[in-house]
Amino acid sequence: MTPHRWIWLAVAACAPRGSSGPPTLDPRPSELGDVVLSPRSGPAGIWAPVLVDEVLPGNVSVSMDERAEFADWVDLYNPTDQAVDLTGWGLADDDNDPDWLFPVGTTIGPRGHLLIFADGEEDQGPLHATLALDRDGDDVFLFSPDGEVADGLTWPALPNDVVWGRFPSGGTHRAPSIRATPLNDNPVDPGLSLDPSDTLFPPGEVVRIDLFLDQAGHDALARDTYAVVPAGVAFDGAFLYPVGLTIKGGIGSRRSIDQKAGFRLNLDAYVPGQRLRGQENLTLNNMVQDDTNIHELLAWALMREADIPGPRVTHVELWMNGEYRGLYLNLETPDDQFLKRWFDDPHGNLYEGAYGVDLRDSDIWDFEHDEQGLYDVDDRSDLQALTDFLEGPRDESAMPELERRVDLDRTLRAMAAEVVLAHWDGYFYSSNNYRLYHEPSTDQWTLLPWGVDQTFRSTRDPWADRGVLAGFCLDIPSCKGRYDIALVELAQRLLELDCPGRVAPVLPEIVPLYDADPLKEGSLDDMERQGNDTMDFCETWPVDVQQMVLR
Repeated sequence: MTPHRWIWLAVAACAPRGSSGPPTLDPRPSELGDVVLSPRSGPAGIWAPVLVDEVLPGNVSVSMDERAEFADWVDLYNPTDQAVDLTGWGLADDDNDPDWLFPVGTTIGPRGHLLIFADGEEDQGPLHATLALDRDGDDVFLFSPDGEVADGLTWPALPNDVVWGRFPSGGTHRAPSIRATPLNDNPVDPGLSLDPSDTLFPPGEVVRIDLFLDQAGHDALARDTYAVVPAGVAFDGAFLYPVGLTIKGGIGSRRSIDQKAGFRLNLDAYVPGQRLRGQENLTLNNMVQDDTNIHELLAWALMREADIPGPRVTHVELWMNGEYRGLYLNLETPDDQFLKRWFDDPHGNLYEGAYGVDLRDSDIWDFEHDEQGLYDVDDRSDLQALTDFLEGPRDESAMPELERRVDLDRTLRAMAAEVVLAHWDGYFYSSNNYRLYHEPSTDQWTLLPWGVDQTFRSTRDPWADRGVLAGFCLDIPSCKGRYDIALVELAQRLLELDCPGRVAPVLPEIVPLYDADPLKEGSLDDMERQGNDTMDFCETWPVDVQQMVLR
């Protein structure tokens, strides 16, 4: 066995504790120092080179003004080493004349930024301009006191919560980005993603989320762990209230509010259409059944790379009412937005199977109906039709119809992934922790694994199925052959995943957070020991699987 490529606690020993609190947005000018330029600097007639550095014309949940409201904004940048007096300067959404003038005495510091809210509500504050920005494409111009255009930005149609700016600040490259940096320098690289929800799932990073729960909400959850209560949530400069908060988890992971409870947040439970970076729901897993705190990170990485519909994940430093709550995992919620990421037609039925619930006639009404199609109707005739088919003969004559009804490539890879990950509590072995999606346009079903925290241990016979759909396939020789091919493929993918390399970027951050976790149920010794066991598993079990298939 090859030695591991790092030692868990040694890697993390010198890691920083993490951020001290959620960022706040202060729209006031930067500190100015001792010198403020007159309106003109340099040769006569040349104005200081203040630039329009970044604009956000569709601010739905990125940053808030001093009234805690989401307003579009313009960020100016002073590339010089001296402060600039902006008295007499103005802004407009065309290049004719300024629509709005800066208040007398407004200044922008050396190498500093100045934020102007473009909400058309000048009476709301000195830096609220009487102009509006159009995210379908628009312009903004900065005018010098002589009425000439000093600078400007022109942008195309943009999604909500996506900025248009210069990268880096003051640079010539202009691009859209989800990396909004109001009052701060823009990064060199704007990134490729234009999906604002990606900011909730940055690879290899830990995000901070703050929850706010009043005493009445706490007491309601203490009485009933299934209650839904109003709460507040803050993330990266945004604060949403009220949202619906409830405790989540099954038999093994469910905890009380005073223990390390997992949480589900429905962001539009009280405010219709309310979103955080485009997301309608947040799922915060407590990881109490995974002392390594990395199993879900690795398992979902393997599945997504194998084109198995799986959630994005990232670790979370969770605070509640200003007190550190512990290390959690932000797990993308399987909802209609999730379906849009994975299926051409996301308007079908999504069912969730609890423990022992399977594709049997007696279980049809025991499935949770998470998404109820385009018209939000609890019609389970599609599930009934699949169940009826699976009660028929299990021989080669059924194969063409099985192929028509089920996306076999994805579904067999999903089953194989459960085996390769030793997901003993999943669909293949336990008829548990899974969802089924019926895509209307193809009339096909896809198996979606879930609950992959208890993985990377307890290996079992790759053909000892329990799930009805799994058993149906394995009883048909040609289907079993395709499943065997999927086993070999997923085993090879796990070997190539490089488990140590996958966790290396995040390990220095999560170990101190877990150490400081006031509600953790394990220890650092457990984390290190079981983490190294996971690395052993990644090296040995996939080889064993391949040998069993190929012998």
